[in-house]
Amino acid sequence: MREMSKIMVRYPLVYLCLHFALSSVLFAADRVKEPIQLLNADFSELRMEKDNVMVNLVGNVSFKHGDLNLRSDRAVWYRTAGQVVFIDSVRIEDPDQILTADRVTYYRSSRKVVADGEVVLLSKKEDAKVTGGHGEYERVEKLVVFSQSPSLILRPGKGDSSVVVRGETMEYYVDERRGLAKEQVRISKADMSATCDEAEWMSSEEKIVLRGKPRAEKQNDRLTGETIHMFIQEDKVNRIEVEGDARASHLDIVDSVTHDTKESFIASRKMIFFLEDEELKKVRACGNATSTYHPQSPGGSGRAISYDKNEASGDTIDLFRADQRLSEVLIEGGAMGTYTFAKEDAQDSSSAEDTIDYSAEVIDYQIDKNLITLDRQSSLEYRDISLSAGRIVYHTEERILVAEGTG
Repeated sequence: MREMSKIMVRYPLVYLCLHFALSSVLFAADRVKEPIQLLNADFSELRMEKDNVMVNLVGNVSFKHGDLNLRSDRAVWYRTAGQVVFIDSVRIEDPDQILTADRVTYYRSSRKVVADGEVVLLSKKEDAKVTGGHGEYERVEKLVVFSQSPSLILRPGKGDSSVVVRGETMEYYVDERRGLAKEQVRISKADMSATCDEAEWMSSEEKIVLRGKPRAEKQNDRLTGETIHMFIQEDKVNRIEVEGDARASHLDIVDSVTHDTKESFIASRKMIFFLEDEELKKVRACGNATSTYHPQSPGGSGRAISYDKNEASGDTIDLFRADQRLSEVLIEGGAMGTYTFAKEDAQDSSSAEDTIDYSAEVIDYQIDKNLITLDRQSSLEYRDISLSAGRIVYHTEERILVAEGTG
């Protein structure tokens, strides 16, 4: 005792560390020694075996272990081994989770729960449900691992607002409110769907991260990249960020009879999608951005409807949508492009198309107004005509050029 007093006086920091270490060991030991209590069973049968004491329990079986409540129709209690096997209509509840299953093995010393059958885990910390054929709950580490066709439902019972994540295996970190799905991952929300090798959802940050060949789809829209971040606010996807070889494409049905389509796409190193009520309003492509889109040129005076093609590139491309259609394309930084359209005086199919090459610091294509505006250091080439100016406006439908200032 005197020696301990000397340590306290001469080495107070060492004593403090020893005190906390000893307290942690004693606390852990107390948790291991904490008894599991049988609260109820309609029928019980004690069996003495060579290495164990077994108790068969039938009817309204109820146990308690610390803050954990365990219930089932039947159970086998291996008292010497310190484990209980619960069978039929199993329900296990603690302050964090509610777990139901057909069969559960509970280990007293490690506080581990191993569940089989139709396993369902409901989180009390967030509105989420995990299901699968096999689940393990490490209560000390607050880690849940599911396998055998596991799925996660965020906001269950909210219809189109629910997000469903499926994979070969699934991990859920209770305290962090974070989950991880691995191998053949599939994500769905209303008419949105996505696939990848690995998906991580972080409820505190309200986002889902897709890694490993991610691909997202919504109706005729496709999205790929190295990593996709989906941000969810008030149960709706309001922003998507794609990093690394980002590419988004859209299919327009040209002929409903033959089902012919034309693909428009945009690609860059990074891409950001802005949504309102889960409808795409704007796309920003950054870093070596390229795009190809097909504005529709309406027919008139006996002309058939045609689909022109505009290929453009620049440091940054912004696409704007209105009424579920592309309305404007804004290109900045070394912008250049080629506009391809059908010739009105073509004699045969081999010469049916004509092109206009253009470049400028800024290119603004207002699709609804059929206008392409080239601003600053503008140049345009059409057949044998070359034009440079401070500003060039091209009316795509009337094929009219207006040049202002000097190049």
